[in-house]
Amino acid sequence: MRHGVSGGGVNGPAGSALVDLLGPEIPATVAAPYFRSLIDPAVGVVRRVRQRDDWPHDEPKTIMYRAELMPTTAFSSGGYKSIPAEAGRSTTHETAAASALFEAVERYCLSIYRIDDLTVADYDELRTAGVAALDPASLNAPDGADTADRLRSTRLAWTTARSLLHGANRMVPAQLVHLPYQFPEGEPVLRDPLTTGCAAGTATGPAVLRGLLEVIERDATMIRHYRGISPQRLEPAIFGSGELDGLVRACERYRLDVELFDYSLDIPVPVIAARVRDRSGATPAMTFGSKAAFDAAEAAVGALLEAVTFRGPIRARSKTARRVALGLLPEPGRVASGSERAFLWIQPEMANSLHYLDHAELGTALPSAHRPTPSPEDVAALVRRVGEEGGDILICDVTTQDIADMGAVAVKVLVPGLQPMHLSEPDRRWTRRLLTYGRLDREPVSAAELNPLPHPFL
Repeated sequence: MRHGVSGGGVNGPAGSALVDLLGPEIPATVAAPYFRSLIDPAVGVVRRVRQRDDWPHDEPKTIMYRAELMPTTAFSSGGYKSIPAEAGRSTTHETAAASALFEAVERYCLSIYRIDDLTVADYDELRTAGVAALDPASLNAPDGADTADRLRSTRLAWTTARSLLHGANRMVPAQLVHLPYQFPEGEPVLRDPLTTGCAAGTATGPAVLRGLLEVIERDATMIRHYRGISPQRLEPAIFGSGELDGLVRACERYRLDVELFDYSLDIPVPVIAARVRDRSGATPAMTFGSKAAFDAAEAAVGALLEAVTFRGPIRARSKTARRVALGLLPEPGRVASGSERAFLWIQPEMANSLHYLDHAELGTALPSAHRPTPSPEDVAALVRRVGEEGGDILICDVTTQDIADMGAVAVKVLVPGLQPMHLSEPDRRWTRRLLTYGRLDREPVSAAELNPLPHPFL
């Protein structure tokens, strides 16, 4: 595995990299046919890519493809033991299939690492040796000096990242990068390991931008939920998107209510969330989606597609979901996985639990950062603001050699100070940003003031 970014203009200071974040890049739909050699049920990276078309007769028929990734444990110190399936959603078959394939490439690259290729040391050792490294104690809100000292003196596995802001290499804990990650004995969980910030494509710069937008999206959804900050509700017509209008009509045809919300915070890019509700008392009662994009209409389409497309697969597991949820409804804070989270939030009992959404006021304009075609100046402002709030923007090149030989890249974007998403409530970690957002005195709220319900996003 190569560590550190090796192309796409991310090696220099931020100013020299910003134009590259906007492209050029071969579109995924054009590039996908050249990656068909990755698909082989015996020796491929991907076992198969197929359309999912077994939708219930009373659900909107959205377009989704699934790419089945082959197990990777033979090539990795972590890796997948079974076959995970990555979904691609769109309003066209070509885009959905290409999206699924590149999602599988992301997962594949994230899963491949060798512990022997990583640096195992504690933060204090690295600092004493003059090696620039991300302070593990800076990832979460202060929890006492003893905790910080303990983290800094605990041995971790490290890999190399490059700062988008400063152009310098910086060591980061490998558990923030690779997934599945096999925790060495004694290594603490710094954050719930997830794919957030990973993106693949045919050019490094645009992949970095996509990864960064996902990090921003997760930051916004977590802060609004756990701080209970009401967004503005936006009528679909305000987006002026025929694609979005078609999705909304498809939902209404099956008596599903669509709500769109402006989740944007203080970072200049629109974040849109969607809630799809079935008020008949059937399951799923609610599903959610979210997306960040400079074009607010693109973000709305992505968020709604995520919420709608999730309904069919989860309905197929409704009996299992009900059985699991009955054990979680009395104590929702026990949710410990993505599936448990999904099973809980589709239940009718949860339908009126999100007061900050139910009391959202109707907005009359798109987010102020809406840019159908962002300029280099727009991206510069975004990077600058993320740097101010997040401390740094760190890029890990996780491209495996076989993927690089085909002309593709995969990156993982880390922003230490932004609030990460988690799927396991026991592994949730609060950043200072989440605890202080919107407070003029910058004093953190207490844990008792946070929303006790698990967030509804996946």
